[in-house]
Amino acid sequence: MYKYNFSLIDRKAHRNGIKKPKTYRCPSLKGVDPKFLRNQRHAKKGTIAALKKRREEAK
Repeated sequence: MYKYNFSLIDRKAHRNGIKKPKTYRCPSLKGVDPKFLRNQRHAKKGTIAALKKRREEAK
């Protein structure tokens, strides 16, 4: 004898639709390699400076 009736469980689950987990635009960097994060920080800083310089030259 089964403990659960899976056809009823599935029907109940599909009633409101089985949804995919939400994906966020910027995933958390918690638990990411610290060496990579340090390098990324410096790279972003350089990119921002380059964009700023390019905007000033365009004026």
